Amino acid sequence: MSEIKFYSFALSPFALKVQSYLLYLDIDFDTVFVNPLKIKQIVPCGTTVPAMTIKEECKTDSTKIGL
Repeated sequence: MSEIKFYSFALSPFALKVQSYLLYLDIDFDTVFVNPLKIKQIVPCGTTVPAMTIKEECKTDSTKIGL
């Protein structure tokens, strides 16, 4: 179980961008695929994907996550 959880829609181009960053940097993470109809119940910070939680910190912008 990783400390990093990555929330994504299956075909989101922004989520694919972040996932590419993480894979390139060889960072261990768990992916949680989100049902768009239940996003408020699944994503802990806001209603947008991609989102990422690292321990208690939550980020939602794909560019900020990548940096």
